[in-house]
Amino acid sequence: GFPASKLQEQSPTPILVWGLSVLVITLLEIRLFWGAFKGARRKGEDTTLALRASVSVWTLLDVATAVNSALIIGLTFWKQEHAVQGAEYTRRQEFHLAWEEFDRAYVLSVYLTRVMVVFNAIVVARFFKAFRGQPRLNTVMRTMGACLSDVLHFMLILILVMLCYVVSGQILFGSSTEDFQSLWTSSQTCFRALMGDFEWLSMKFGTLGVSRKVTVDIAFAAFWFGSYMVFVSIMLMNMLIAIVMDAYVMIIEQGKEECRLGIHAQAKLLYAMIRMSRRGFSEREMAMALHDGEYA
Repeated sequence: GFPASKLQEQSPTPILVWGLSVLVITLLEIRLFWGAFKGARRKGEDTTLALRASVSVWTLLDVATAVNSALIIGLTFWKQEHAVQGAEYTRRQEFHLAWEEFDRAYVLSVYLTRVMVVFNAIVVARFFKAFRGQPRLNTVMRTMGACLSDVLHFMLILILVMLCYVVSGQILFGSSTEDFQSLWTSSQTCFRALMGDFEWLSMKFGTLGVSRKVTVDIAFAAFWFGSYMVFVSIMLMNMLIAIVMDAYVMIIEQGKEECRLGIHAQAKLLYAMIRMSRRGFSEREMAMALHDGEYA
């Protein structure tokens, strides 16, 4: 059984329903953006300042959702068209043309899977956007935002230290073990060691030779491995955890009153945020209004 008949029997209804739902969501987001833009214009701001006030990371996320959804719909129908055409050429025994059509369908399916992976990440990001209306769930997002600058500076230091160990590991063990033969494999091995997956015997005896004799200086190997585990795996990783926990504690202290809100109070808060968003309030203005109790 050639799957050509099954390709023709596939109904486009599910993808159409999904596309219509995404279109409705996109239109609602455009309406909210237009409301925020008009609200900024009513306050006397020029077009540039109004756009800056109404555009945020979440607005760009909405745009990415619409673009990615359009790509998925277009690639799905395009791939289906080539697959059905290839099945038609197969029935006519025009196998050269059928091969070309199936090859195009395969290429489109590869692009489709990549776009769907990106869409999966966008869906997760939209969950975080929805979490802003719930104080306890919003704690994670606020913690990530509070520690972002410190984490970026820390990652610069971590990368420099890791680079030092990657190069030195390639110099020490590159001629005796496959795990350090190049800078790329050396970086992979160092990252695995950072996660607790390491091969001490391969560093000691090597993996390229057939004899079980020591091929590297044991003292250098022990110093390299010991200093890496202590300095990078223990000290630097715990510093990273300390940075995140410090920001988390700070956010928890700032949001104690919000986290004590009951379900009814949280629903009122979410409703107030929706009302202010429709009236063109920016996120900063909504935060100030809620803090002052104007929309309580």
